[in-house]
Amino acid sequence: MGPGGTCLRLWPPPAEAVTVTLYHKGDGGAVLGTKPLVRGAQGVWSIWLPGEQHGRYYTFAVTVNGITRETGDPYARAAGVNGVRSMIVDLARTAPSGWERDVRPTIPPAQRAVWEVSVRDFSQDAASGVRPAWRGKYMAFTQQGTTLHGDGIHPTCLNYLKRLGVKYVQLMPIFDFGSVDEAKPLLRQYNWGYDPTNFNVPELLHRPHPGRGAHPGVPGDDRRSPRGGHRGGDGRGV
Repeated sequence: MGPGGTCLRLWPPPAEAVTVTLYHKGDGGAVLGTKPLVRGAQGVWSIWLPGEQHGRYYTFAVTVNGITRETGDPYARAAGVNGVRSMIVDLARTAPSGWERDVRPTIPPAQRAVWEVSVRDFSQDAASGVRPAWRGKYMAFTQQGTTLHGDGIHPTCLNYLKRLGVKYVQLMPIFDFGSVDEAKPLLRQYNWGYDPTNFNVPELLHRPHPGRGAHPGVPGDDRRSPRGGHRGGDGRGV
């Protein structure tokens, strides 16, 4: 992606034809157009899309042995509902404020106590003390000073891990899950994420409004999670 446009590439060496279909929305909505890709060296197919493309969605149609199948981009960094449509995104635009200055804390090996947790399980319960809109979401890792039912006494979430002396938080899979419907509420579904649809796309259910689909401002939420841990005041790494 550059100021003049965006180049899309796909590597299906046996393909006889590849096209890309563009959309305004990550789910539903009108088709903006379908364009053919050109085969290049070593089976790489590509197309140059001139002009502003940030925030647009797309799928590829790949024809092999006379059979055409639609697919998302396996290297996409963002996607629409259920990961079906990939999203063209300039990650620099979606980064939270100060992201470029965030660094992982230096923690001596002897102090590297690790806590593994699911993003959803970490804060989903109402007793967590996390604000309702952030329960079960990436943003819960940014809220400091949480206590059980907000009683101000019994620590929860990051506050609890700090009390335990945990220095590293290892998140269970946060890439795009394949067996949950992101158009439905998280409370009615459960998955730890070991069935990825898109390896490079953070799971949409852990964002504020999953049913609305991804949009240019959303992919930054997953980056606020580690930054929240780094800013915990105790040199913790996420």
